[in-house]
Amino acid sequence: MSDHALTEPAIAAIARLVEAASDNLALEFHFAPDNDAYQHDAINLIAVPKMGGGYEWTVPEKLLDQFRARPFETTGTAPVTSIDSFCALVDRHKVPNSAVFVDTNWLAPKLTAVIDYHADALLDDPASRRKTARFGKHRIVYAFPITPAFAAWSKADGKEFAQAEFAAFIEDRIVDIADAKPVDEGEFELLGKLGANAADATKMLELSRGLEIRENVKVKNASRISSGEVEMTFETSHVDAKGEKLIVPQAFFIGLVLFSGSEPQRLLVRLYYRRDNGVILWRYRLYRLDMIVDKIIAEARDKVFEATELPIYDGAPEA
Repeated sequence: MSDHALTEPAIAAIARLVEAASDNLALEFHFAPDNDAYQHDAINLIAVPKMGGGYEWTVPEKLLDQFRARPFETTGTAPVTSIDSFCALVDRHKVPNSAVFVDTNWLAPKLTAVIDYHADALLDDPASRRKTARFGKHRIVYAFPITPAFAAWSKADGKEFAQAEFAAFIEDRIVDIADAKPVDEGEFELLGKLGANAADATKMLELSRGLEIRENVKVKNASRISSGEVEMTFETSHVDAKGEKLIVPQAFFIGLVLFSGSEPQRLLVRLYYRRDNGVILWRYRLYRLDMIVDKIIAEARDKVFEATELPIYDGAPEA
C-alpha cells in the first residue's frame, strides 16, 4: 500500500469531518484496501455535500468527465450495418486483448467485438485473474440486419396465398426471381434429388396471373390483377387455357442479398399448390435456409479473422 493511500479507519474519520463541514466543501482522497488479497489500483473518491445535509461519495473521474478534453475511458457499443464496416472498425480500435464472439444461431446471428476484453491470466497465479480482468464496455456489433427483399420472402415463407394475393406477391417480387438454369453442379444435383424442375420469372408471372389450372374434376381458376375477376371450372387433368397438358413447376430460384452488406445468394424455393373447395391456394418454402445462413456466417467469420487477426469464439461475451 502506498504512503499516500488512506485506510478504511481514516476514511471514516474524514467522512465525519466532511459531514460536519460547510456545504461548499468537497474532499478528494485515495482509498486502498488493507487486505492485499483484494488489492487493486488505488480508488479515487470524492465526498460531495448534499443539499439538506449529509454527503455522497462519487468517483471524480465520472464527475469530471464532462469537463475533460477527452473521456477517461472508451465505452459504448457501436452497431454497424455491414461486415466490411465491422472489420474496419474492429481493426481500427483493437488492442492486444481484444476478442470477437460469433452467435451462430441462424435465426439471429451476431458478431460482437469486445475491444477491452480480459487479458490472459496465469493458471498458477489466481491473483492474476484480478489483475487481468477488464470491464468489456467498449464493443462493436454486427447483427446481420436483413434486407427488405429477404424480409419479404422470409415473412411469407410457408404462408398460403389465394390466387389474386399470390399474383400480387409474385409481381411485386418478380425482380428477385433468378434464372432457372442451375449455375453449378450442386444446383443441378439438388434439383435431380428433389425431382424438381425450376421455373423462370416469365413462367412464375404466368402462373401468378392465373394460367387456368384444372385439377381432377374441372378445376379452373383464372385471376387477373387488372380486374380481380376469378373464373372456376372443373376438368379431369392438368391443362392450360387451350386444353393442353400443363406442367406446374415444383421450384424456382431467387437471387437475394440476405443481410445488409453481405454477398448475394441464390436460394431454391419449393412451390406448392392445393385445391380447397374449388379454389387454388399457393404457398412456397425457402429450401434449407439454415444452410445458406450458416454459409454466410462462416464466410463472415473468415473475413473478420483475415482483417483483424483477433481470436474468434462461438457464443457471446459476458453480459
